[in-house]
Amino acid sequence: GKNKGGGPSREERRLLELDGLTPEHFVLTRSPSGTYGRRDGVTDASTYLELRNALTAVGFTDEERMDVFEIASGLMHLGNATFEEVRSGGSGIDGHDRVVLNRSEEGSRSSLGSACRLLGVNVDDLEAGLTTAVIEAGGGGSSSVAGGGGGRRGSQERVRTYLDGPRSKKALEALLK
Repeated sequence: GKNKGGGPSREERRLLELDGLTPEHFVLTRSPSGTYGRRDGVTDASTYLELRNALTAVGFTDEERMDVFEIASGLMHLGNATFEEVRSGGSGIDGHDRVVLNRSEEGSRSSLGSACRLLGVNVDDLEAGLTTAVIEAGGGGSSSVAGGGGGRRGSQERVRTYLDGPRSKKALEALLK
């Protein structure tokens, strides 16, 4: 249903897993000063309504418009993700212990689950994408990683290695951008 105030309806907030949440709940929108008002008087509700109308004006269907908002909400939730070190005997890059997505903190867990549902990704696949790197090594020809080089592949070997905390955080930041 429509919301006369211009912001998302209660049902839209539920579908976007934003019910009961404010900017303070998200790392990406949390204000260090605790101040959320704008000096020019523009509200989040009016900005949301303008965006909805603009998406409609350029031909987005209701479903496509909701897809855009699901991605945005999923990224806001994903911004709350944190990592924790696990003992791995130094199997990470530079001999560091490996990190995994923190699934034990209540806030992180609920945001992590919301992010995965909204973005349509499996948490284990997301974790692998953020905490590991695949390095291709070996000789042979002029082939590229994508295989478009025209040369023969030779003896390419793929090695998966674990990223440390700072590198995993950079991978998360890159994904959020």
